[in-house]
Amino acid sequence: MEKIYAPIDNKNLMEDGFVDDVFRDFYYATDHRKNSVRHLLGTINLGDNDKELLGMEAYVDVKWKFGDASITITLLAYNPCESLDDIRDAVFNHYRSVFKAWECDDNPDLVVDFYQLNDKLNVIFYFCVED
Repeated sequence: MEKIYAPIDNKNLMEDGFVDDVFRDFYYATDHRKNSVRHLLGTINLGDNDKELLGMEAYVDVKWKFGDASITITLLAYNPCESLDDIRDAVFNHYRSVFKAWECDDNPDLVVDFYQLNDKLNVIFYFCVED
């Protein structure tokens, strides 16, 4: 099996899954849809996923380019009375689980990988194909 990129181009991967489902309450940034860039800003309420984090929010920035096979999620701000590491882990673990769930019978050949560097999480989409 070989992995090839799965572009976000509304043929292979639909942008609706990002805008309508994962980041549905986010706002468009001022450069959204300029030069094929998609740019969203919003908050994630961490208590929706973990009762120990009830009431905690984080602000994130999400970008992808139409036709590319990855998105970047950047942690912008968090509640200062909490640990940055704990909040970062909770935010990124949430998005890891959301996107890993896309690997299902509805998307039979989709593989989702992640690369994290400090406050950025890159989500990379692939299709597995026969050699």
